Amino acid sequence: MWRDIKKGISWRAEVRNKTKYGLYYWVDNVVNPIFDNNNNIIEYLSIRYDITQKKNAEFNLLELNKNLENLVEERTKDLSNAIKDLDQQNEELLHTQN
Repeated sequence: MWRDIKKGISWRAEVRNKTKYGLYYWVDNVVNPIFDNNNNIIEYLSIRYDITQKKNAEFNLLELNKNLENLVEERTKDLSNAIKDLDQQNEELLHTQN
């Protein structure tokens, strides 16, 4: 971060922080160097937005997606087993008819 800012490059990142009470929160950080008339960096401007709700929603969607993928996998196995059972029953019926 500081390497880029000292070069005069703006820096942006989503950062997870921890409160003094041990709770986590997320911020979207932007840090911009401020230049004087001689193009020397004289200070930095930092702007932060709380994005905790957004990150929590993203996490919840990822968890929901994992759960749905697991459910689809289970249902696919169940259907595959049911097809195998039906195929076996079909074979047995064909042999009893001959």
